[in-house]
Amino acid sequence: MKEGTPLIVEIDYNVLKRELTIKDNSIGMSHDDLLEGLRIAHPTKDSKGRSKYGMGMKTAACWIGNNWKIETCEWSSGQEWTAAVDVTAVADRGAKVPITSKDVSRDDHYSHWFIIEVELTSHSLTRHVLPQIRAFQYGTPEPDCVTVLARETKLPAEQIKTFLSIVPRSVAVIANKRNRDWEIALESHQVQYLTVSAYRSSKGVEAIEIDGRLSVLKEHLGYGVFFATDRTLRFPKTVNLPDGEVMIDDVHGVSSMWFVSRDAQYAWITRRIGTPDLQNVATIQLTREHGGRISIRL
Repeated sequence: MKEGTPLIVEIDYNVLKRELTIKDNSIGMSHDDLLEGLRIAHPTKDSKGRSKYGMGMKTAACWIGNNWKIETCEWSSGQEWTAAVDVTAVADRGAKVPITSKDVSRDDHYSHWFIIEVELTSHSLTRHVLPQIRAFQYGTPEPDCVTVLARETKLPAEQIKTFLSIVPRSVAVIANKRNRDWEIALESHQVQYLTVSAYRSSKGVEAIEIDGRLSVLKEHLGYGVFFATDRTLRFPKTVNLPDGEVMIDDVHGVSSMWFVSRDAQYAWITRRIGTPDLQNVATIQLTREHGGRISIRL
């Protein structure tokens, strides 16, 4: 999640099934993270203080019941992992914990979205159109925006909140004809301008023509974790970056060269020279602008 986005935890208890479900809107775990979280009496790589063996997930779960399950999907990975734990079988027979995986839609982890304003050129540019697009381009979504989007997209409200907080948006205006004053004004706000025309033949056949196209001005590439020991970012293998050298801007806007390589599960992005101004095991977001500029966000 973007820094400042509230963590939402939902707790539901089904009395009839005697089943407790805990869900959150964080960025999920990779396969390796899940394995590390399930290991008993083994220090994690960031162990310290009271969290010598992690944050108490296994202990808390075992107190609640003998059978529990973890379902997790690292943001933008397209892979969901499930671990089903039978505490009695593990304790009495040394049984292994089965871990299964399934492909899930990466579209659930959106990279970008558009706000499209439909207008007539007879409307006032200064009194009507520009105030609207300024609100869309620079404003903060109102609380009822979550309710409306959740209703229309059928997505959970907590996912919509995360979506609005971290996924870059672009604004476009679709009008009934071209207007040079509109083009100049909208371009100054990086708002795209398209027109639509409708035609009907003498036989009643209708056709619609759209002049222009929507362009993704900025996209979310995914979330990763920074490891200070080797100046490396770890991302899902599927992150949309080419192998080899890439230029990335840090949180201060300073560019430096990084190198992308992949193994069976991850993409590793290593800074060539210097030490990034990032905390060890910090969660970071990568975004890419229309011109190809890649940036780190906390």
